[in-house]
Parts: sequence; structure tokens; C-alpha cells
Amino acid sequence: MPIKIITPPTTEPVTLGEIKAHTNWPVDEDDPLLNLYISAARAYAEKLTGGAFVTQTVEYVLDSWPSGDVIHLPKPPLQSVTSIKYYGADGTEYTMDPTDYIVDTDSFPGRISLAYGKTWPSITLQPVNGIRIRFAAGHPVYAGTVDTNGTAVTWKTGDKFNVNWPASYSITINNTLYSVASVTSTEALTLQKTAGEQEGAAYMASDVPLNIKQALFLLVALQYAVREPIIIGRAGNMVNPLINTASADVLLTQDRAFWGEHWNDN
Repeated sequence: MPIKIITPPTTEPVTLGEIKAHTNWPVDEDDPLLNLYISAARAYAEKLTGGAFVTQTVEYVLDSWPSGDVIHLPKPPLQSVTSIKYYGADGTEYTMDPTDYIVDTDSFPGRISLAYGKTWPSITLQPVNGIRIRFAAGHPVYAGTVDTNGTAVTWKTGDKFNVNWPASYSITINNTLYSVASVTSTEALTLQKTAGEQEGAAYMASDVPLNIKQALFLLVALQYAVREPIIIGRAGNMVNPLINTASADVLLTQDRAFWGEHWNDN
């Protein structure tokens, strides 16, 4: 059951501003390195948990339809299903009618269920990879530009604000981390401390759970602090610093996805 990333994430679950606030490393010259570590930490953590942290397009490939009415999808959380395509014995491509199935984005992991009275297509499938399900996975990430006037922030371009963001929600403006005091509308919010006067400042925020963010902070800090393999013992054994990730792994595996009868180790 192959899982293919069709469109990888275009943003990361934690920002450069959040990492700098966590580590207290103000050296701008290291920004490219920190961005690389953020991407590496996210890839490691997604592999460990089997999840998708930020929006990405995934394709799940099956050889045959399930015996029951439900298909559990990997890489949770599920945002939406783009298409279910299947291939006949002669290679002809078909697309399943969306009215024949229900997409459940509330469950973790997400799932596809047959609608009432419907069945999976009955044609003979090609011997392997007869079904391809394409879907969007990951937690929402918000990015755009804003104008700031003291603690007042006004949306300008890109993604609008989520009115459900709670107090103390983290938002990065021009790579500086701020906490939200309140969101009054999709186009206006108030910060807990002033951001000064800025026009067209880049902003980013995400709905990634706090335990995942904290784990990524730990992984990036570890990689930044120890950039080379560690030599241990008289024999000079070399250990990669990312092996020592116990604290981060505990945080990550709180949300490790159990789907079907197996852990999703993809």
C-alpha cells in the first residue's frame, strides 16, 4: 500500500521566529541553517508519527477494495479528498462518483465510507495498484501580509485570520514571535505586546498542536547545538546527535496515528 507525496509542504509547522524565541539565538547569519534544520526535524517527526503536520497532497495506492465499507487514510489529519481513481484490467482509468462515498475529516485518522446503499465499483481491477486515492492532509497553515499599529494587526493579503484562535496563540510577524490577545474578525486581531508600526509585514501562524511544536523546537535546538557526530568511549564510536531524541519522541508519540490494525510507519 504505497503512500506518495504528490505536493510536499510549502511551509513548515514552526517558524524561524518561533525557533529563535525558543533558543534565544539572534544570529541572523544562521537563518538558512535553521530553516534547513526545521525542515529536517519535520521530516523526521512525520516519519516517526506517520502523520502530516502541514498541508500537503498525498496519494494512497491500493491493490483492491476493502472487504468492508471503510478505507482509513494514512498521514492524518485529513483535510479533504480530491479524487478516487481506479483502473480496469485493461488499464482504463475511472473516477468514482463523489456522491457514492462520504469523507470523514472528524476522525483521526480520516476515513472514506461508502454512502448508504452504495458499493465499491465491481469491475475487475488491474493486478496491482488498481486504486489511487488523492487527498489533502495536514494542519492548516496561515500566511500572508499584515499592517500593524501598536498591538492592533490588520490583515492585508494572503490567508485571513481564524476567529477561533485562542488567547496566547502564536503568530510570527517579520520573523518576530507574538502572542494573540484576541481575534475580533478574520481581518483584525490584537496582540499582547506591541509590534510597532509596520506595513505589509509577512505573517505566519499554524494550527499544529503544541506538543508537536515543542518536539520540533527540541529537535532543531539539538541539531543546532551539536552539528557533528559525537565520539563516545575509547573506541571512538560516532553517534549522530539526532539519535538522542527521547524527549522529543515522547511528545510526538502522544499523537501517533493508529489506523487499521497497524501503526502507520510510512
